[in-house]
Amino acid sequence: MKRLLITLGILAALLVLAGVAILLLVDVNAHKPRIESAVSDALGMEFRIGGKARLRLFPSAGIVLSDAHLRNRGTDLATAETLRVGVLLRPLLSRRVVITELALEKPVLRIEKGTDGRFNFETPPRPAVPAAKEGKAPSAPLVVSAGSVSAGKIVYIDRKSKSETTLDAIDLSVRDLSIPTTAGGKFLEGISFSGDLSVKEMRTKEITVSDVHAKVTAGAGVYEIRPFTMKLFGGTGEGGIRVDLSGEGTALKVTYTLSKFRAEESLAGLSQKEYLHGPMTVTPDLSARGKDVEGMKRSLSGTVSLQGDGLTLRGMD
Repeated sequence: MKRLLITLGILAALLVLAGVAILLLVDVNAHKPRIESAVSDALGMEFRIGGKARLRLFPSAGIVLSDAHLRNRGTDLATAETLRVGVLLRPLLSRRVVITELALEKPVLRIEKGTDGRFNFETPPRPAVPAAKEGKAPSAPLVVSAGSVSAGKIVYIDRKSKSETTLDAIDLSVRDLSIPTTAGGKFLEGISFSGDLSVKEMRTKEITVSDVHAKVTAGAGVYEIRPFTMKLFGGTGEGGIRVDLSGEGTALKVTYTLSKFRAEESLAGLSQKEYLHGPMTVTPDLSARGKDVEGMKRSLSGTVSLQGDGLTLRGMD
């Protein structure tokens, strides 16, 4: 037993020494230009690492990038204080990268729609990739065991309507993430994962939504958000949203109940007038399908029920 413990101790020491040797011998910063170039080419946008890049071995192996920026059309589209990529060590020896984890710490995504209707994430059309030769297998998807976003933020700005929507304190964890790498086809249909989402606050000029929690699954072009809970106008909402991209156009299904919200708060937020006071419950059950927003508006169907309890009218002529 004593010899076994000594042997295990020696093996552990050798592993630590090997880890230290890798940290000393592998200069990840020397590969920053290659990393930036590879990501930029893959996304068709400018990717830059403002801080240092380092290799981490404990508690798990990975590459850590500080102050990452994704730019498009001359402005920052996304930034992250830290981008961590978990990798398997053994494949690195043969210059292969096998990703086990993707983690973003304090990322900020800024989406803008210009007065011309174009979004800041739009890129010029890219040359078509020649079809794979007969008998050659298509590119394998990027598969990641786990991914996460912590303390994230999303800002959406519409320059034409001069409106702004902000989502704060976003935490997201995903499992079994698969992202297609083959060019062409419908990219969103090829994504699959399951995960949990929480948003502390979502606000516009008129409305504030808080304590958003949801379970999200995606596969075969279908995105399911259920259960989906939140707090709005003093009430609590629960239900689900289903988005189906697998057919002709986009199919949307919303089934939700917002219980015991305050009528006066909703009216103050929507019309600035508090004619109605008291608790209410609204239950929309809606469906739509279309190739664009206008098409979905035209096809919108379903029911919306509204109930109140002890309501009072004030200040109406």
